[in-house]
Amino acid sequence: MPDSMSDVEWLGEGISAGCTERSFLLHRLPQPVPGVLWSPQSTVPQATVLLFHGGSGHKRSERHLRMGRWLASEAGLAVIAIDGPYHGDRVPAPMAPSVYQQLIADEGIEQVTARITADWLGAVRALASLGFADGAQVSVFGLSMGARFGLPAAAALGPRLRCAVLGKFGIRQTGLLHPGLCAPGLMMKAADAVCAPVLCHVQWDDEIFPRDGQFELFDALASADKQLIARPGPHGHTHPGDETCWQDFIRLNTPGSGAARLGVRRPSDSQPGGDVRAARSAGVFPDRNTSSVRPDAQEPGRDSRSPSPSRALRAERTAVRARLRAGRRPAACTGTGGRG
Repeated sequence: MPDSMSDVEWLGEGISAGCTERSFLLHRLPQPVPGVLWSPQSTVPQATVLLFHGGSGHKRSERHLRMGRWLASEAGLAVIAIDGPYHGDRVPAPMAPSVYQQLIADEGIEQVTARITADWLGAVRALASLGFADGAQVSVFGLSMGARFGLPAAAALGPRLRCAVLGKFGIRQTGLLHPGLCAPGLMMKAADAVCAPVLCHVQWDDEIFPRDGQFELFDALASADKQLIARPGPHGHTHPGDETCWQDFIRLNTPGSGAARLGVRRPSDSQPGGDVRAARSAGVFPDRNTSSVRPDAQEPGRDSRSPSPSRALRAERTAVRARLRAGRRPAACTGTGGRG
């Protein structure tokens, strides 16, 4: 039965990796919203993170499980994930990409985006009313389809947004996706409303979202504190150290996350390819002959051996942010490009 103080129905609870994991159903129209909440065991969460999954994923995808448990147990944050449109427990069985893309296109990408944004805001509001989340300090994570719906949600949070990690997504797409999903105006408007710190991730050889469209979306973000990671490889590949970078960015930019107490981890320099953090304004991108990538399905967890940041890394971050504020544009982004 739904909780007497809200529209949340608790479906199950357990302890995993040092955090409490609860399944829930948020009762709202036009249909209930299935979700999962990870909470720290030893402290009351002071801030909230929203995890948006990618296409053909779901709220309990492997990456979500790793990140949700780590951000809750190690950073002390409340972490929420819900199933995306026509995904997970919203449907009787998993759908092929062509099927759910057609359903989204038939409903209308603007309408679906508005509906999913309302679902996310409703989940934050309901869980905050029960004391399980902080509705005033919220961060967002989403790649690919997760960024498609995560960016508008981040914009809708307004001043409550603390930071966002977005990527593998842009205002242009190739013929591998249904054309009805492309909504550049919607995305550019959302980007213009995001003023909190943002970390964007680009796959240099992305066959679904051309990199020029990803750079344009990055450029449209209103944030004065934005960074970009560029990695070689296609859309579905992720470097072993990237998940660590994403988690650290969220922790460092989310009040109450315990960042000062825990310090910052850095992907080990001994990993293939080292650290390939780059800013758009610096025009620094990876050497495709030296970096290593792995398919997401085989991606390992964070490297617990990673050391705290050195003085050189702190200086690097300061320089990157200074160049971003200067607003310089790299040669790689000057072309207008064409729709894939």
